[in-house]
Amino acid sequence: MPLGRVYLATTDEDQKVVVKEIPQDWKARNEIYRRTSRCSHIRLPIDSIPESRMLIFEYIEEDLLSLIQQREVPMKQIKRALKWTLEGISQLHAVNITRNDIKPNNILPQTATTPAGLVVERVLLTDLEDAVRLEPGRYLQGATLGNLMWRSPEAHAGGPMEAASDLFAFGIVCIFALTKTVIFAVDNPDLVGDDKVPTILFRQMSYFADDESGVEGLLEYLGDNDEMRDVWEAIEESCRDIRKNPIMGWQGPGMDDDFKDLVKKLTRLDPRRRISANEALRHRWFAGVS
Repeated sequence: MPLGRVYLATTDEDQKVVVKEIPQDWKARNEIYRRTSRCSHIRLPIDSIPESRMLIFEYIEEDLLSLIQQREVPMKQIKRALKWTLEGISQLHAVNITRNDIKPNNILPQTATTPAGLVVERVLLTDLEDAVRLEPGRYLQGATLGNLMWRSPEAHAGGPMEAASDLFAFGIVCIFALTKTVIFAVDNPDLVGDDKVPTILFRQMSYFADDESGVEGLLEYLGDNDEMRDVWEAIEESCRDIRKNPIMGWQGPGMDDDFKDLVKKLTRLDPRRRISANEALRHRWFAGVS
């Protein structure tokens, strides 16, 4: 989908706002925002310029990527930011909308500095340009949506994609929030764009293929996608000779058993075996988080 230009503007009241061009699918984008109008964790338009196909949004200075990379965030506030992000995903799924591009850049936390330290006061999901309405039982097929480094296995294959694809990406966001590491970033300068995909898929296999049924289930789910089936079978064969690095064995600050259990259930290779947003919200790792 062609990307429109984005402007930072100032109102007559000296308030900063974001002005976004919507070059195509104007009606569809507005319908998405109409359906999410009661979603408390979605950044909704505050105005529009229909004749110019522009939507106007509240300006929020920081995103989750910069917050985690540049500031020291207490674990309690990381959990709050992630829970509110998940609530936003749940709100989208409740009105049959799949986000298709969950990543830290599209998560906007508002914070305050208090005597007790940094506090997350609000979290909004933003930029719903890739979001689609999918009725229950329907799938998105034929497009590789989402950022390369946060994309689910089925999204790399061009579908079928549905709500579970958002949950995989959210699981990778959770890992980033605790470790400050983008685990699917490929630093090889000789690999550009989609040339990085085999390396990313290999890591997905190494980290999240909890048993053989995960790969077999994914291949069954992908159906007649022979090209991607060949890629995954080659990766599976390679993994047999290389030591895997499963998520449950990871160590580090915040990497307790509850967190790893949550991420494991969010990132199962077979989308049909992943927990839903509502199930994730009830996970014990989020217990007591408000």
